[in-house]
Amino acid sequence: MEVEGRHFDAYYVRTIFESDDGHIWVGTTNGLYEITPGKGIRFWLIEDDASSPSNNVRAVFQDSRKRLWLGTSKGLY
Repeated sequence: MEVEGRHFDAYYVRTIFESDDGHIWVGTTNGLYEITPGKGIRFWLIEDDASSPSNNVRAVFQDSRKRLWLGTSKGLY
């Protein structure tokens, strides 16, 4: 779920990853930020509950099919 109007807050950064399309993904203890060069920053929550442990993004990975995978304290998405 994308959250509009969210600024890049000072949460703990757990991981930083650049996908094949040049987007920078920043996993934090409170969700995922997508930085698109020239367009800005978007914030994503994995579930509706911002305090959910699944929003503690610990790893970001892109597979050979260009799918993005997130490792969180609750599981793999």
